[in-house]
Amino acid sequence: MSTEKKTKAKSTGTKKTAEKVSAPEELKPYKYEDEHFVDSSRKVWNYSLLTEEDVKNFQQGTHYRLYEKMGSHAIQVNGIWGMYFAVWAPNATGVSLVADFNHWNGRMCPMRSLGASGIWELFVPGLVAGEKYKFEIRTREGYLRVKSDPMAFYSEMRPLTASVVCDVDTYPWRDQEWKQRSLNSPMNIYEVHLGSWKNYGEDHKKLLRAVFIS
Repeated sequence: MSTEKKTKAKSTGTKKTAEKVSAPEELKPYKYEDEHFVDSSRKVWNYSLLTEEDVKNFQQGTHYRLYEKMGSHAIQVNGIWGMYFAVWAPNATGVSLVADFNHWNGRMCPMRSLGASGIWELFVPGLVAGEKYKFEIRTREGYLRVKSDPMAFYSEMRPLTASVVCDVDTYPWRDQEWKQRSLNSPMNIYEVHLGSWKNYGEDHKKLLRAVFIS
């Protein structure tokens, strides 16, 4: 084989090798609707922001970005904007979303249980920021308890207690002056041991009264 043919063969081999090696495809962000059927014929849809990894980390106490999953979040599902809700109620036998739009009727928007995790969730299409809401929780004894969202981004001004749907991505923050002032100022930190507030009898009550007086 001539030198020219050898060079050509070597060049061709290099080209074939280059064709086989390609850059890895960019991973697509996880979407629940890509792997599960979402029944859009109902008033509330079966949808989840929580992956199996999220639930596992939550149960292990190692999920450090729960604020991105729990509470209320404005999201788009199958081209429709709405609000996703998730709350942890491990001892409940049923949880419903009650709000202005459903006249605070717990039968209108039952939430879906994620089994042993104790998480309940649902997606409400068309719901927008500004809606007041709470969670209606049915206990094992059959009682109903209406509770505010412990991970709400926004709440009514006291003495009112309803949580308020808020899209933090579009919220106009007005804390620049406070941040500039507080971050450059001295800070006092107070701590309390909760066990010291237990009732251990009359002697302990006298001690607490003495602490308050002082």
